Amino acid sequence: MKRALLRRLRLSDDRGVAAIEFGLLAPLLCAMIFAGVEFARIWMVSRQFEAAVTGLTRHLARYPEYDSKVRSFAPPITAALMPFGSTSGLNCVVYSLTKTSAGMTLNFPAHVLFGSNPGIAWSNVVSADSYVLGETVIVVSASYKYTPLFGAFAGAGFTLSKSYATLPAFNRRYPWNAGVAPDKYVY
Repeated sequence: MKRALLRRLRLSDDRGVAAIEFGLLAPLLCAMIFAGVEFARIWMVSRQFEAAVTGLTRHLARYPEYDSKVRSFAPPITAALMPFGSTSGLNCVVYSLTKTSAGMTLNFPAHVLFGSNPGIAWSNVVSADSYVLGETVIVVSASYKYTPLFGAFAGAGFTLSKSYATLPAFNRRYPWNAGVAPDKYVY
């Protein structure tokens, strides 16, 4: 009787094994695919954010007087370069500085283009030692609140920050024609 019971309980039938294996591995496979998509999206958004800050700074360097015409063109240019064309979650401040005998001084009050001040002081980006007396530099500091695609339900996210400084095009020391990039990346 014991033998008959053991024979009946033998698992010699392997139908459905593939379905069970798939059921066990499918969540892991989906998690790996979602992680790959999210990492690709993070990379794309961070590159677009950096390109937007860089492009805005270079645009502003052409017009360092920062008049009303420049202020009206800066937001659409930035929005076009931002990830998904959206400036929600973006904080951006523009500075124009000139080196004087007292150090670096603001040419005009800091202008907030989007959101609020991103909390990156221009003094963390520009050193007076890098410039000669009377030289002007344009600085754009920005931060962008990134919300992951699959973290939106939990309210997860993090902040990308970038500051970019460049010499304006009118500057006598502007070395663009010499083939030397005058830009300074600050992370």
